[in-house]
Amino acid sequence: EALQAPVVDSVSCEPASPIVGQTITCTGAVSGGEPSTYAWTAVGADHAASAARGETYTTSFSEPGSKTITFTVTNAAGAHSQSTTVSVQPLRLAPVIDDISCEPAPAATGQPVTCSGILSGGQPDSYSWATLLADSPLDASGGQPDSGSDATFTTTFAFPGARTVSLQVANDYGSSLTFTFGFDVGAEPPQAPVIDAISCDPASPAAGDTITCSANLSGGPTAAYTWWAAGGDPGYTHGRSATFTTTFAAAGNRTIRLQVGNEYGSATDTLPINIADIITIVG
Repeated sequence: EALQAPVVDSVSCEPASPIVGQTITCTGAVSGGEPSTYAWTAVGADHAASAARGETYTTSFSEPGSKTITFTVTNAAGAHSQSTTVSVQPLRLAPVIDDISCEPAPAATGQPVTCSGILSGGQPDSYSWATLLADSPLDASGGQPDSGSDATFTTTFAFPGARTVSLQVANDYGSSLTFTFGFDVGAEPPQAPVIDAISCDPASPAAGDTITCSANLSGGPTAAYTWWAAGGDPGYTHGRSATFTTTFAAAGNRTIRLQVGNEYGSATDTLPINIADIITIVG
């Protein structure tokens, strides 16, 4: 009787929907002629298919998704293949809260504050936000609203003081520990500084005079000062203090410039100043 080519009748894997890292076992059913070689291929598998021999193959996958596994048998009369797919599921993990981010923080009374969780582990199915009781008896309800069930949570606070937002997340595999985020609410929103005016003394200096400049500021507190005086002594003079002292060796129109800033922004203004010639009195 002439040698027949082998035929793969079916390929099946158990479980058909494994989770990442779970061992699966695949079996091929063969008819026809006796195979001389068996080969399994599975792109992305953790164990090389080339190492598999026979009608059974065991492996796992480290990434989720649809995976194709192919079984091929051959002999001198021919070859035949058949494939199956397995749907690899993500790890079944409870969600974990690594941190909470709220912006702005600090905030002002009546100013919307939006919070979101920084998460790891499994994907949450539910979110539970709350504003914990504040330190003011007038604000017993905390924020408005005082709870939320979306991925992000926006609230406002009617009174200044220390405030706390909490979050717990959960899915079918468990819930996280409750994580809290504390920040301050002020009566006024945080602001960048504002330059109302720059003044220098003397207001009408001559070449070589020592000039001292300062500024009237409003808005938020100033964290940084930067002064410039093109042509000042020495050279392109700059300063980092609330007051600034320089001299100009030659007469002419000059400019004093100031930039002030804090973490909420900056402001810049200039003051033109005329440097007069040195007056020499001959007696």
